[in-house]
Amino acid sequence: MKLTTGLLGVLLLTGAGTLAGAEMCGLLVFGHEVRSLQPCGDTRVFWVQVPDTLRERLETDYRRLTTRPYEAVYVEIEGKFNEDPASGFAADYDGTIEVREVRSVSRQANGECSTGQPVPFPEASAADEAITYVFLCDDQAAYTVRTRGGSAWVFRPQGTLQLQAVPERKGARYTDGAFELRIDGQQAQFGESGSELQRCQNDRRRAIWEKAKLDGADFRAVGNEPGWNLEIQKGSRIVLVADYGASRVERPLPEPTVDRDARTTRWDAGELVVEVMGRPCRDTMSDESFEATVVVTWGGQTLRGCGRALH
Repeated sequence: MKLTTGLLGVLLLTGAGTLAGAEMCGLLVFGHEVRSLQPCGDTRVFWVQVPDTLRERLETDYRRLTTRPYEAVYVEIEGKFNEDPASGFAADYDGTIEVREVRSVSRQANGECSTGQPVPFPEASAADEAITYVFLCDDQAAYTVRTRGGSAWVFRPQGTLQLQAVPERKGARYTDGAFELRIDGQQAQFGESGSELQRCQNDRRRAIWEKAKLDGADFRAVGNEPGWNLEIQKGSRIVLVADYGASRVERPLPEPTVDRDARTTRWDAGELVVEVMGRPCRDTMSDESFEATVVVTWGGQTLRGCGRALH
């Protein structure tokens, strides 16, 4: 029988052991730094570990069924909940599910598990930790929002708004008296106080990149299998996160070697070498286009991917 939400919740809350071969259904998302499963009827989101023997099939089915990056599809799997402490990309999720068998992958779902519902991006747990969103609203405008502690900053072409948190029964509400922002998971409402608020939806893909920009990165690159990302921080350092977040290396940013004819910039930080080439690049997983092709050499590995300037 399929694992129900209630049973999953009991096991997670009581630590009653791992799930051996339990059948599960839910919404699956594959993408850079997002490899998640939200069980049907559950608000929690789990990092998904997929063995090599199943990954190619699952990724092929996912790409065949989706039309845009980070779109959710319905899956039925056999898996096991892993109660060991998570690290890397998985640390921001509610747990880890190890996939043992893939039963079905489709765009159709039944009852409480609808692909029309967004899969939440993992939220920061600490009250003083910054969370970044890119809300796409009814007026077709995109608003970058960063919340931290009791404040929210809304970045608009007309200027930045700083709103303060006010008590709210559900979700979070921020206002400065003239403007109001309500956030509930990945949904939001935004507009002038006292008027009808626009409905908005977080774009998880864009939010990841905007977070890097607000954190001080000038350039960012990503690659697949194993998933990795790299940031060049405002002329000060290079940060590589590899193996789906399990490995991290940080080095001072050396002076670059620039070959203008070849449109190539190279940073040699000893064991970490980054080469950025001004050649268009298309991501093999999301089919997204980037302005630069990136090759990273580290720890005996050659990582290939795509990147773009953030400013």
